[in-house]
Amino acid sequence: MELAEAIADLQAHRSDQIATIYSRRNPGVATWGVRFGDLDTLAKRIKADSEMAFALWDMKVLEPRILALKILDPVDLDERRIDTWVEEIDFPILADMLAGLVYWTPFADSRRAAWTESRREFIRRAGFSLVYVAASDPANPISDDELRAYLGQVERETHASANWGREMMNMVPVAIGKRDDALFPDAVATARALGQVEVFHGDKTNCKVINALQTLENPRTTVRSPKRPRRA
Repeated sequence: MELAEAIADLQAHRSDQIATIYSRRNPGVATWGVRFGDLDTLAKRIKADSEMAFALWDMKVLEPRILALKILDPVDLDERRIDTWVEEIDFPILADMLAGLVYWTPFADSRRAAWTESRREFIRRAGFSLVYVAASDPANPISDDELRAYLGQVERETHASANWGREMMNMVPVAIGKRDDALFPDAVATARALGQVEVFHGDKTNCKVINALQTLENPRTTVRSPKRPRRA
């Protein structure tokens, strides 16, 4: 598929109503109002195309950027592009998706360490997304001591963090606590100390914020292991 054809497909699925919904999450975001399901369908048609992904990201619009992250092969992510893109994130799903790609690069550990110390809303979210993914991957060699240190940071800093960073920090104890039995009591203690975390999802939305303690103590709660993106 050519870039022009992909853009035409996106344009054909524009919706002012959906754009309004997305804008409620971040009023400053540039959006066309394309449903996530339509983005998934288009990404499946394109499969892998990193060059197209780079061009889509440069359009500075939400939906082309989501599509870019869906079709980008993480082997084509270098440090310069990672550091540039994370500075440009302006929507929560972009932070999570970029972190999900960075996780499969050699730069995941260094970016996790740096981004979790950032005070910038979406960079911090991307950092704790990397913590979440590392904790949820049984093959990741991250140590229990490092994960306990992140629990301490979550307990100290969540309520003072910006909105979208706060949302991801609230989810981290669940991934850590479900990783293994040794970490579970520490995660429960952090979740109990946090209490109910407030996250603003925008006016006129029905999105719910998880209670980390209730989620952890629910025996039916599972955390999915990450899967490397298949771009073939």
